[in-house]
Amino acid sequence: SLLLSTPGSPTQSWHADGGHVSLSTHLPAHVFNVFIPLVHVPPTMGPTEVRPKLHYLTRNLAPMMLAAKCRGTLPSPMVPSLRGGDGL
Repeated sequence: SLLLSTPGSPTQSWHADGGHVSLSTHLPAHVFNVFIPLVHVPPTMGPTEVRPKLHYLTRNLAPMMLAAKCRGTLPSPMVPSLRGGDGL
């Protein structure tokens, strides 16, 4: 699939890019998402943010993120500065 974001696009809320095979057990990855910007995307442009280790919470994202935030265990987002052709 392809996602296109144009200048002035609204900010997206936190979401999972793909579902889990099992909702009860954490299994090895079954898909691989890659982000490749076509132009330089500095942090001021609002690039894709990622949160390390958040894939463990995405089976039930909203409540799991809230619980992690309340416990103080929610990882801070990483905001990479990517050049056209870089992969994330």
